[in-house]
Amino acid sequence: MILINVMFLFMFKQSLLAYSIIFLLFCMLIWIWFGTGYKLKEGVLIIRSGPFVKKVDIKEIKKVESSNISTFAISYISGPSLSTDRIKIVYGKIHDTVSISPSNKKKFLSILASENTDVKMF
Repeated sequence: MILINVMFLFMFKQSLLAYSIIFLLFCMLIWIWFGTGYKLKEGVLIIRSGPFVKKVDIKEIKKVESSNISTFAISYISGPSLSTDRIKIVYGKIHDTVSISPSNKKKFLSILASENTDVKMF
């Protein structure tokens, strides 16, 4: 009887750990989904996706181009974008890239062009 109780307690601890890990991963995905956004503020593009934040100086942006990808190729690694209709931004000295999907592309691009007249848009 004691052995059964010990086994049950061990299994309960394992399942509690598994459920806790699944719950934390679920919370992280929800945070990323609802916490993704982009701001142009004081000469800096702030890209936020859940707990991850990237800041890009607008003067360092070299090129902006439209980037439509298939729904099968959606990857968080390519950039913090929740859409397949993306904008690819090339910036910095070594030409880093980030893909974003602002809700109002035209307004975003016009503000970006007004703050950095050297940016090339394709």
